[in-house]
Amino acid sequence: MFGDKPIKIFPTEFHRDPVQGHGGAAAGASAQDITLASGTYTHPNDTVENEAIEFLANDENIEITFDCTLLAGNTTIRLYEKTDSINYRLVDDPIYPTDFDGANVIFALNGKGEDMRITFQSGAPEGATRDIPHVRVELLRE
Repeated sequence: MFGDKPIKIFPTEFHRDPVQGHGGAAAGASAQDITLASGTYTHPNDTVENEAIEFLANDENIEITFDCTLLAGNTTIRLYEKTDSINYRLVDDPIYPTDFDGANVIFALNGKGEDMRITFQSGAPEGATRDIPHVRVELLRE
């Protein structure tokens, strides 16, 4: 289990600022220790909760960054972890841009082998669909 909020805490050698900084590889980490994945989530023009990504958080330190520059208004971004084979538990639910200092929304996680889900829900229609690029960096723990 990840425990209670907040979970946006990372070892300082990997992530400079726990919420908004620019992450970087740990000193001494080789290319084989780090896995990168990227994609784009298309946020619909509605006000319902929509799944952006779902992934398995294995035994890694994981940093997921969403570039929310194109979002026009307040958007709740929820992080869930699977508690059993069916149910998810809400772990964090910050509101963009209110709870952030810039265009990037960053979740830093300490993987424990649980499925994770991140959703977006706009407070008002965006006026059009919005493409939200994201990148996931996984640093294997020794």
